[in-house]
Amino acid sequence: MNTVTAIYLQRMRHAPIFRNITDEAWAAIEPLMQYRSFNAGEFLLRGGEPAIYSFWLMSGVCREYFITLEGTQHNKSFVFAGDIAGSLYDLNSGEPSTVSIEFLESSDGFLMDFRKFTTLRSQFPCWNVWHLQMAEALFMKKARREYELLTLNATQRYQQFLRQYPGVDLQVPLYHIASYLGMTPEALSRVRKKLSLI
Repeated sequence: MNTVTAIYLQRMRHAPIFRNITDEAWAAIEPLMQYRSFNAGEFLLRGGEPAIYSFWLMSGVCREYFITLEGTQHNKSFVFAGDIAGSLYDLNSGEPSTVSIEFLESSDGFLMDFRKFTTLRSQFPCWNVWHLQMAEALFMKKARREYELLTLNATQRYQQFLRQYPGVDLQVPLYHIASYLGMTPEALSRVRKKLSLI
């Protein structure tokens, strides 16, 4: 392991989401972590491929999206530094992936083989508890997003998005944000004009 990788892993070790992981359990996961950097436009996963890896972002941002049979893209979520990219459904299904994951800017972090992590969870209860907490957080995020899409108007959805991700409109192209919010780029432009953001 080179010095840069060791420093990054040590920084991750002290992140709040790992506070309940024992030193022994952390030592067991370090060999599974592969440091990688990606350029904007590169993919962690393309729809139809087998989902193998999750990716802990140290920096950057990526989007997870679906593609319809007609070729239309619909953004499912954005993943920012400090979060984990990887479709839990696809990682568990063993079937060709339903989601694509594309980096929107230069990003770096750690790849981890999800099957190897599953084995580790059976050996260290704290990793199993951690995984269940992450899955619960994803469920809560998904439920909240469904509620907003079904009950809030376009302006309210955009305002809520900016509250949840302050400054993201400067980091992510607006047409991707529009897709995530379930509206056209033109509709988002009208919302932004109404809010005097353009």
